[in-house]
Amino acid sequence: MTRAVLPSPATNAASMNSEEYCENLLQQYEPETRLALLFADTARRPYATALFALNRELCRTVTEPSDAGVARARLQWWTDELRDCVTGQASHPVTRGLSPAVERFGLAPESLLELAAGAEAELEHAGLESRGDLDEHCYRNGGLLWLMAAQIFGYRERRTLQAAQNLGNGGRLVEILRDATVDAARGRSYLPGELLRRQEVSADDLSRPERSDSVAEVLREMHGLARERFRRAHELLPAGDRAAQRGLLILAAFREHTLEHLARSGFPLDAGDGLGPGRRLWIAWRTARRAARRRAPRPD
Repeated sequence: MTRAVLPSPATNAASMNSEEYCENLLQQYEPETRLALLFADTARRPYATALFALNRELCRTVTEPSDAGVARARLQWWTDELRDCVTGQASHPVTRGLSPAVERFGLAPESLLELAAGAEAELEHAGLESRGDLDEHCYRNGGLLWLMAAQIFGYRERRTLQAAQNLGNGGRLVEILRDATVDAARGRSYLPGELLRRQEVSADDLSRPERSDSVAEVLREMHGLARERFRRAHELLPAGDRAAQRGLLILAAFREHTLEHLARSGFPLDAGDGLGPGRRLWIAWRTARRAARRRAPRPD
């Protein structure tokens, strides 16, 4: 069935060069991702760029329309488009760029569809109750994406995929921690309800710029969860796969820097990520150089 309307606001998106479109999208919305990918293997970079661009398009589809019905219609478009991506019939620049990677790097079609399902779940988001709910949310909104990126970058040992998933989950925890006050002001929370009740913290408490001892304890616990994810990832990642995964390692380094910046600042409102352009470039260069020291023969 032909779908006549593209969900992207870009003019003539269907006729644009895929690589240029994806790079421009990330440069506009995720410059840190764009920078990290510049250090990745040049032959694999366009496919990883398309994957992260897909994730950004799905996020935009959920957050930009003011009407939930419009967002659902666009997400259905993307779901259909991802099915076409798998069969080599994609029409959007993002999915045209990603389509060759499905077979070449063994990306599971159901994983692509789960990215769309995770975006759709955000439309119905009513909070997270348990630690298990938090883990599932982080997997759908971080771990799965990074795991698929690791497949594209190449690996020799399966535990590299586990490491990538942990890095992505940790990255999402950092975003939740960084944005806790802003999300609460918008009526959304990604902090587990059981954790909030244990510390007797309400949504109103989270939306206030000042930090009570109870709110600080909640945020410290989330900080600990994120640090543990990163620790576990670095423990799992084989030395011989680090060079191939340097794009993800750079992204993780950005998130880890933000995590410690938030902790040192006391988790204040508008703490930001603590990364200026020069600092971000230095972290990227240093991380890539360290990964290259452990270089093994490039994965096939």
